[in-house]
Amino acid sequence: MPDDRLVFIGYNARAVEMLGIDHEPLLGKTLEEAFPGNIGTDTPSAYRRVAREGGTWSREENAYDSEGIAGVFEVYAFSFGPSRVSVFFRDITETRRSELQLQSSEANLRTTVGKLANAVRTLKALSACNEALVRAENEQWLLQRICDISVEQGGYMMTWVGFAEHDEAQTVRPVAIAGPDQGYLETIKITWGSAPTAMGPGGTAIRTGRPVVINDIDEDPRFTPWKNEAVARGFRSLATFPLVFADGTAFGSIMFYTGEQSEFGDEELDLLSGLSVDLSYGIETLRARVARAGMSDQLALSNRRLQGLLREVTVALGRVVEARDPYTSGHEERVAALARQIAIEMGLSDDEAEAVEIAGLVHDIGKLSVPAEILTKPSTLSPIEIRLIREHSRAGHEILKDISFTSPVADIVLQHHERIDGSGYPSGIKGSETLPLARILAVADVVEAMSSHRPYRPALGLDAAMEEISSHPEFYDEQAVAACVRLHDAGAIEM
Repeated sequence: MPDDRLVFIGYNARAVEMLGIDHEPLLGKTLEEAFPGNIGTDTPSAYRRVAREGGTWSREENAYDSEGIAGVFEVYAFSFGPSRVSVFFRDITETRRSELQLQSSEANLRTTVGKLANAVRTLKALSACNEALVRAENEQWLLQRICDISVEQGGYMMTWVGFAEHDEAQTVRPVAIAGPDQGYLETIKITWGSAPTAMGPGGTAIRTGRPVVINDIDEDPRFTPWKNEAVARGFRSLATFPLVFADGTAFGSIMFYTGEQSEFGDEELDLLSGLSVDLSYGIETLRARVARAGMSDQLALSNRRLQGLLREVTVALGRVVEARDPYTSGHEERVAALARQIAIEMGLSDDEAEAVEIAGLVHDIGKLSVPAEILTKPSTLSPIEIRLIREHSRAGHEILKDISFTSPVADIVLQHHERIDGSGYPSGIKGSETLPLARILAVADVVEAMSSHRPYRPALGLDAAMEEISSHPEFYDEQAVAACVRLHDAGAIEM
């Protein structure tokens, strides 16, 4: 480094390949002469400092082409003698791309989980609303109960129901409300005819018989007449659904307000639409004093539809868990299918077989609370990591316990890692203290896990799984094991 100048004295073959240049003409030239792009940057001074003082220096640099960033390189300089510096370049483009892809996947996962959480919360509210529809003795009690449930269990900031009046102004009259109204409904004026005050979501839903969604109250011009009053009370979005008699006549609307912009997902809107249909039917039934049997038939149909939606969301929740761990793709559905087979082989009812199948579809939902790096760790887990994993069944129970499944799905999920001798987790309860369906799910879970690949081991196969469950009556329910072995011997298990 004569006169504090850095002069090139050589390259290795890899540097020539990465830089794509003929290195011979650069020998003897300074850094600035060889690469004018470094002029005005801190790179030359950093190299000189290392050459003079020793030590190291490193940074990341981007390589550009006509379309933008073409690659990312890690630059590392160190002194290898008086006034000498050696520089290494490492291509970390793929590493950075992988990191960005992972960040994007995590963001998408968080969004999906958030949407599903909203759907689950709405399902909880719908279950309670259906119960209210069955118990309703009068119209006003039903309307108020639906509004209360929507706020208390559904998590909506405010819910209110308005009926279409046939006065001269065609007023929308509030008949039930829950949440922090703070005089809101007394301040605003809503109609359902052709006046400007009828152009908002409440009046439009009644006039057209169609739902109206406002994802941003502050920006949507349809809500301009009421914007200031709504924003002042913290309302940011709302979904409105018409209440319609069987003959197609809209007689009112129900409105759900939130404190967040763009809050409503497609699944949530479908569920709320179903609620408005059920509420409309309930009101019409009460008014017409139709026999309770007729109401029960319609509500049974509604409950079947709700159970169908519950099943769809259950499958989606299971797939969210699997999305965090590619090694367990399909695990939830395979466990669910095998658990159903075992239940049928044991002679249980269709309802019991369906219950253990549904529990199987979400038996690992609690793993959403476990860091993804633990779930995919290819080596032995630490005691703390094991404790976190073992809490997943309890976490799953917390997620599922308030959903009105027709069977104790949450308790089955909670107990599926318990063992006959009390050596399981999370509570260490013994055989007869656990639900029979939880003992079936435990067998199905072990068989599927042993038959599939994991990050820390290859698949062990069905024969090894049969040997495991047959050899440990202290762990597994004998009837469930016998049924599973019969299915295996008949070639009926597919993994």
